Amino acid sequence: MAPPPKNMPVRRPREEEEEVSPLEPPNIEAYILPRLEMRFETFEETKNFYNVYAKHAGFAVREGPKFKTRAYLYCTCYGVYEPKVSEANRQRNKTTARTNCGAKMRLKKEKDGTFVIKEIVWEHNHTLQLTPQMLVFLHSHKNFDKTILEYVKYLQFKGIEHAQIMSILGGDDPGSYFLKMNAKDLINLKAKNSRMDGVEDVLKTVNFFREMKAINREFFCDMQLDEYDRFKNIFWVNASCRGAYQDFGDCVTFDTTYKTNKYHMPLGLFVGTNNHLQTTFFGFSLIRDEDADSFRWLFKTFLRCMRGKAPICILTDQCPTMASAIPDAFKNTVHKLCR
Repeated sequence: MAPPPKNMPVRRPREEEEEVSPLEPPNIEAYILPRLEMRFETFEETKNFYNVYAKHAGFAVREGPKFKTRAYLYCTCYGVYEPKVSEANRQRNKTTARTNCGAKMRLKKEKDGTFVIKEIVWEHNHTLQLTPQMLVFLHSHKNFDKTILEYVKYLQFKGIEHAQIMSILGGDDPGSYFLKMNAKDLINLKAKNSRMDGVEDVLKTVNFFREMKAINREFFCDMQLDEYDRFKNIFWVNASCRGAYQDFGDCVTFDTTYKTNKYHMPLGLFVGTNNHLQTTFFGFSLIRDEDADSFRWLFKTFLRCMRGKAPICILTDQCPTMASAIPDAFKNTVHKLCR
């Protein structure tokens, strides 16, 4: 039997296979190259080091599976894409970067929690991006400056439109640093900002209501959640509004035309007039969906807040869902439409 060629790696039994480095490393500065038996304190530190090497080599990195004693770092083209939706049910074409590339790095987790490189596969089966202008668009190399991220958030919540933000970031310089943030990156960033800001606003709202309740026990608030435990509708009434309703609540106007907030939730107002023909407020609400269920919940909550006292007459706009919800809550109330 002829001996194997000199350049061909020899496979050994699994129990002996500890340090493997197929093929030769690329022509890159030695201090950037990962090497067998290199040790790192954390997995994140290992990933950052491999990502620096990947940027010089021209590819991007993604995390592979993690086990109790080992972990993997892959080229983003590693493996084969497995669709989760059948072709018959697919709504749009799916493009994938997976080319079944074999480039990877296998790590062993030691008993002290450190990670040691045990295997490196250098070879890629796809074209590498070696120009800095293209590398910035690879996912693992999109490290945006924190100042720019805060600037985008400021522009977003100032109501600046998407195209204007892209124009501001890109400017007239075709080589601008900010152009590494493409339109999709900006959309994702704005969605993330909205989610994070939404969570903060909800916590601030809940804390504010608790403080108001602690100051005055007559303050009333209630919130409706959807099936995902997210806030759907909010209703609140000050103590002075409850008192005013008891005196001047025979005729109530309910209006939801105010929508000038970043969540696009209509502000619902229960309004009446006092004995001097001055406008007086009876209650406030934020409604996510102007459907019959939301209005039904809102009107029943208003009735509960006012200790069961329903208005004699209620004036609304010509909203059919509102009209269908009013009789369920205010059974003996006359419903009229505003001119």
